[in-house]
Amino acid sequence: MSTLNKGEQVMDGLLLSQYSNSPLLRQYLMAYVGEMDELFYNLEEVYYGRFLETAVGVQLDVIGIILQQDRNIDIQSIYFAFKAAVGTTLPATGGFGTIADTSEGGIFKSLYNLGASVEPLTDDAYRRVLQCKANLLNKDNITIEDIYEAVYIILGRVPASIEVAEPANLEVEVNLLSSDTRNDEYLLLLYMSKYFSPAAMTFSINLI
Repeated sequence: MSTLNKGEQVMDGLLLSQYSNSPLLRQYLMAYVGEMDELFYNLEEVYYGRFLETAVGVQLDVIGIILQQDRNIDIQSIYFAFKAAVGTTLPATGGFGTIADTSEGGIFKSLYNLGASVEPLTDDAYRRVLQCKANLLNKDNITIEDIYEAVYIILGRVPASIEVAEPANLEVEVNLLSSDTRNDEYLLLLYMSKYFSPAAMTFSINLI
């Protein structure tokens, strides 16, 4: 997002035309302007880091503190695994597993998460969680339209098919295509449902 040569751009805008094509003069000036590039770059990094749409890393964590939303969300960690071939001892599953059910995959996991009890969200996922929560906290009442919007924000895309059943018998149901919804997205939606499921309502997601 930040500009790497803002100082050079400023110099080109101020340099008289008769000097702009002088390579020796430009090289001399760039000895000073190069440091301005670094200054402008860091200023833009600080500025854009204040916005949810462009913040990264620790900058997102600071916004999370404001929204009282930690990056380390306590949901089941999902590990990738291949479906077992005939005659092997690997679990013959659809390919994914969780800590709660190790029979469903659980073969591979990131080196960064070995020994960790809670897997921190990536910047992309964490940003979507913060956007969703910030949007919902500004609502006096949660409507069906708000639930549709929350699902869209968490997924980061418009689902191929989605249906939110009208609250009945104190239950809200969201129907999504299993072929269009990853397991980690499913778990994240369940976690965030406490913010968009109306009070006194139970919430469920059906993958069809």
